[in-house]
Amino acid sequence: MEYFGGRQSAICTEIRLGEEPTHTSGSRPPVASGIVVGVAGCTSNNDGSKSSKSAVDYQDSPRNGNQCSECRYYRTSEDGESVGSCTKVEGDIAPEAWCNLYVSG
Repeated sequence: MEYFGGRQSAICTEIRLGEEPTHTSGSRPPVASGIVVGVAGCTSNNDGSKSSKSAVDYQDSPRNGNQCSECRYYRTSEDGESVGSCTKVEGDIAPEAWCNLYVSG
């Protein structure tokens, strides 16, 4: 495990051209593995805890047509009609919301 500034390295989502996002624990991708076009959802929750809404830029409306109800981390409410939850973000999650951990699911 790498440490930066006395803290454990971040968990991030690497998004590469033509590939599904993968999670890393702060390690750098090998040079020959592809072009990294973005890094999203960096948090320092190596302990499995959820991120706060502010840490993931949570917003109550969709972004570029993407919304929580279509994300792999979103969990529909038991009644299927009210706010749901997220495996990565704390609190109630609106189905039409969005955050920077969004991954089409």
